[in-house]
Amino acid sequence: MATTVEKIMASPVVTTTLDSTTGYVRELMERKHVSAIPIVALEDETINLLGIVTNRDLRGVKDESTDVEFIMSRRIKSVSKETTLREAARKMIESEMHHLVVIEKEKVVGIISSMDFVKAVADGMI
Repeated sequence: MATTVEKIMASPVVTTTLDSTTGYVRELMERKHVSAIPIVALEDETINLLGIVTNRDLRGVKDESTDVEFIMSRRIKSVSKETTLREAARKMIESEMHHLVVIEKEKVVGIISSMDFVKAVADGMI
């Protein structure tokens, strides 16, 4: 049986909202040791995924008071927990993205990065 995304995803996911500043997101990434943070909005008790901010997005930002809305990527790729690692890797390669958000029943339940794949290989999971 093929290994699934659920085995290597980071969960629970560190998220934030559109009104967060780049300074806050940078500090949150450092404190939580993550390289990407999904940006969400709560609407009628449903959490909607709006975008993602990565450490790469923050590199050129000089004004720490900039709202993440202006630097986040709205191009998001997602997978389910049952997606095989092979399928997820293929999706990352085809989309040229380093992070995939894991969605279950319209909720953000995890995130995987290209580094998670490297760790899985090093740990003998793949």
